[in-house]
Amino acid sequence: MDEMTPAELSAALIFRMRYDERLNREGWEQARVVSFYAMAPHLKKGTVSGYKDLFTLAWDKDEESKETRILTPDDFTEDQRRRIIADLRKDGF
Repeated sequence: MDEMTPAELSAALIFRMRYDERLNREGWEQARVVSFYAMAPHLKKGTVSGYKDLFTLAWDKDEESKETRILTPDDFTEDQRRRIIADLRKDGF
C-alpha cells in the first residue's frame, strides 16, 4: 500500500466504499423481503402488491434515476480516509 500511486489509492478506496455500500444494501433488501413474507398472511389482499410497496429504502429512487458520480479523495474527511486505509491494510490490500 505504501507503494501505491494516488490514482491507485483513490481507485482502491472507491472500490472498498462501493463494496461496503453494496453489503449494507443487500442486508436492508433482505430485511425488506423477509418482512414482506412475514407480514403477507396478515395483510388484506391487494393492499401491498410486492415487497417494495411495504417500505421504501433511500436508494429506491436513486436506482430509478441512475445518476452516477465518481468520488474523489476530497469527498472524504481525514478520519474517513484513515479508517478506509486501515480497513484496506487489514484486508490485505
